[in-house]
Amino acid sequence: MMQPAARILLQAARRTINSSACSSAWGLESASCQLPKTFVTAVPAAERLVGACVLERLPVIMPEASEWETEYLTWQHKMHSREKKELPEEFTTEKMVIEQEGSEGGVGRWQPAPRETEADIAMDTRSLRRKLDQRLFLLVKGKGASSWQFPQTEHTAGETMRQTAERALQETIQEGPQTYFVGNAPMGHVDHSSGKAFYHKAQLIKGEAALKQSARAVEYVWVSKQEMPQYIQDEATQTLLSQMLGN
Repeated sequence: MMQPAARILLQAARRTINSSACSSAWGLESASCQLPKTFVTAVPAAERLVGACVLERLPVIMPEASEWETEYLTWQHKMHSREKKELPEEFTTEKMVIEQEGSEGGVGRWQPAPRETEADIAMDTRSLRRKLDQRLFLLVKGKGASSWQFPQTEHTAGETMRQTAERALQETIQEGPQTYFVGNAPMGHVDHSSGKAFYHKAQLIKGEAALKQSARAVEYVWVSKQEMPQYIQDEATQTLLSQMLGN
């Protein structure tokens, strides 16, 4: 017995043969030989495609614990303290100190680095040494431009959208920093009156991202997701970024 899929293909082939026979016999296509209008689709004109690179610096330190986390850890410590064994004093008394360079006498207690850096205090948005517990994203501004954007460039024939985003980043920052593109598919796209912009995510693994002298961009900033609305004014882009950018 013929399978349904094979039967459908055979019927389609017969219709194609009958249509060709009608055209050959009469020299023109009659109404019965024409394809239904539902099969006829207009091919849209080629639209402008743009590939953008969303380059992020991952958090360097753990974020501060929230209030409920602090309360839970305090409760957990109390519960564990009830059942822990008491060790002899000679095992628990601190007897050693760690040498710390720069301290008076050459010996001192180790002190953790402050969570707030000099770049935070100076509000230096060009520095990667700020907001260490958050993700930062690279935005650039062209000469004479009034708005900020991600490194981006127009798509050319023969390359994938990821390759377009990679080229946009290569044309913007100097060689040296190690970056990693996350996947081949874009994170999302936005329709503009001038075309479509596809956003590909990349991560800064190592190094600093300084602008090329030959780049069209002349200014750059590293901003967090919360700061993004101050720089990106387009509502459609803001909506997409709020969905695709991590916390």
